[in-house]
Amino acid sequence: MGRYEDCLETINRQMALLAEPSADLLVSRAKLQLLRGESRRAFDDVQQALEIDNTHLQANAVMQKLQQQAADFKEEAIDLQLQGKFSEAIIRLSSSIAFHPDIANSYFLRFLPDIFYYNFFSSVTFKSK
Repeated sequence: MGRYEDCLETINRQMALLAEPSADLLVSRAKLQLLRGESRRAFDDVQQALEIDNTHLQANAVMQKLQQQAADFKEEAIDLQLQGKFSEAIIRLSSSIAFHPDIANSYFLRFLPDIFYYNFFSSVTFKSK
């Protein structure tokens, strides 16, 4: 794990020397952050790289991977919710949001178990005959 830290430190030093961030350095840092499990930081760096250059091939490729991973986690979460495994589903949805925070419906899906489980039965009134 020390090598990743050294690489990140080198990239951060190089970025500090620049007047404006470099898309190449941001993408390199994002890739390292993904290797370290820091998907949210990776997303932020890739997004910033795309703001600098929206045609940057590596930035677009990394963003596509982040979007795909977020979609995969979301799909797993939906399957888990249907199986009644709400705690596991929430973990998957949180991972989906970390990989791509702009997928707004993941936020909603993360709270569906609470809405259904706690509020549905308390809000339904049954009429006796």
